Order: sequence, then C-alpha cells, then structure tokens
Amino acid sequence: MWKQKIAFLAGLIALSVSAQDIHFSTYTQFEQEENPAFMGTMSGLYRAKLFYRNQWSVVPVPYTTTGITVDGRFFPSRAQNAWVGGGLTVYKDAAGDLKLSENYVGLAGAVMLGVSSTTFIGAGIAFSYSWYSIDLTNAKGISQWDGFEYNPDVPLGEGPIGTYSTPNLSVGVGGIYNIEVVKIAGGIAIHNLVGARNAFYGNETKAKRIVAHTRAYVELNKQWAVIPFVFFAYQTPFTELTLGSLLRYDINPNASYVHGVSLGLAYRTRDAIAPIIRYEFRSIDITFAYDFITSSLRKDLGRMAGGPEVTLSVMYPFEGSRKGYGKIYCPRF
Repeated sequence: MWKQKIAFLAGLIALSVSAQDIHFSTYTQFEQEENPAFMGTMSGLYRAKLFYRNQWSVVPVPYTTTGITVDGRFFPSRAQNAWVGGGLTVYKDAAGDLKLSENYVGLAGAVMLGVSSTTFIGAGIAFSYSWYSIDLTNAKGISQWDGFEYNPDVPLGEGPIGTYSTPNLSVGVGGIYNIEVVKIAGGIAIHNLVGARNAFYGNETKAKRIVAHTRAYVELNKQWAVIPFVFFAYQTPFTELTLGSLLRYDINPNASYVHGVSLGLAYRTRDAIAPIIRYEFRSIDITFAYDFITSSLRKDLGRMAGGPEVTLSVMYPFEGSRKGYGKIYCPRF
C-alpha cells in the first residue's frame, strides 16, 4: 500500500506546496529563464531553439518540459556596438500521474549598449502568462483506504479543481567583456516580481527568484577553448548552484564558418551531475545532457533516475554568408 500513499502525498504536494521554478542543466541555452537582458545577444540576427527535458526518466509517468524560443537582434547600430533584442518563449511542463501541467507563453525585450570597444552593458524585461491544470482521474486518497485494503470504488472526496492562470514579470541586467582570446558575460535577474499565483486553492504566490550567473570563453590556442560557467539561484527556501565547464575543439579552424564539438560537465550541488556534449556546424547547434542523481533520492530511484535534456538551435543568417554579422563576436557559451 505504500505506492498508493506515495501517490496521494505527491498529489497533495502538487496542490499545496510552493515549488521551485523549472530548471535546466544547460541553463545557458535558455536566456529568458536565466536573464532577459541577453535576449537577442548572438552573432546572427535571428535564432530558434527547440528544447526537451525529462526530469525523472525512471518514473512510469515522466516529468517533461518541451518548448521553443525564438529571438532576434534588431536595429543594430552601424558600428554594431548597440542593439535591441527581443523574443518569444513557449513551453509546456507536465508532471506525474495527475498531469499537473503548466502552459507558458513569455515575451522578452532587451537593450545592449557598447560603452567601449570591448565592453557592453544591457538590461531586459520579460512578461509571461501561465495556465495550470490538473486531472484527478488517477488520484488515490486516504478516503479509499479502509484500514485493510485499497478500494478504488470509494469516492476520492475531492471536488473539481479545474485550472487557473497567472501573469509574471522578470527583469535583469548584464554585461559582456570581449577581447580577442577571452570573452566573459554575466548578470543578475529577478523573476516572479508580480506575485505570480502558485496554487489551485487560496492566494499563495511564487516566491521571488534571484539569479546570478557568469560564463566565459577562453581560447587556449587556434583549436582549443575552455568554457567555464557558474549559475546561482535563490527562491525561498531553495538555493541552486550549478558549476561546470566545457572543453571545445574547433574541427576546422581555418574555415569561414563554425564547426566544433564540446564535451564537459555541469554539477548542480546536492542534486545531480550532468555530462554535456555539444556539436556546432555553421548556424546549427545541438546540445545533449543527462542528469545523474547525486542526492539522497539515488538510494531509492538509482543514479539513472534523472533524465535527458536536448536543445536544437538554428541561427540566421547562416554563418559563412557574412550577411548581418557585423563586428560583434558573440561566443557560443
């Protein structure tokens, strides 16, 4: 009967406990969730990203996030030292037997200014709207346990829950330092500024989430580079710290287009370690990561209880065409 009790408790947690926002191992792929100040910061003009994440691969009903982000760099100055960025993010987050789902639509805008030939600073804002739903068809409750056995014919005792929706607002600031062999970017963002609702019953709201992040691109020689990154988030009472690095190899350093492969690790403290592999060809970028559990959950679920995360990114104009690229070199962190 422990399985039925776990299912019931999971349902209660989904309904009543304030949880963390969604998170990724390759968080640098998701500008709007990380910091809206970096929307549209790229070497091309337009970009589309498809992403998929399965957070608990060993659970019979998976916890998945799927979505798309489209952003662009608009109105660049003639000297390419200032531009406006903007984008749209849409995703669906679905969890468990009760099909607890979030359908998210977000718009973000940013301005990036060059204060010198090597330094850029910017700010961004993101507005989003989310719709939440849950299905109690597969729910199991204490009222169905008579002290001896579980009886699914007994009513659950819960009324209809339906759906709810809520707006949200995020702001961020950031900067880029760019010299020939070293590129550094970082910033601070605050999410959940408007008290986004976080419960089907009552007026519980999401706690504000504060994010600080930095990453770098350090060229070791013509073919090799190191890409370290640090991400920190605080959302009462949770903290998240992710550390990691990629080692990048340029397959054809003399070509006029990007062609490289990167290998590395991301470590989310007290939670998971994720090997990462990334392949870039011209303006196509495919990144794959897999979470291996390091928390106490591995004792019951095993280290493979985590899951895969895949991102496909396509940028336009295609690299090598030179159209629209200007003088800004935006490293592929």
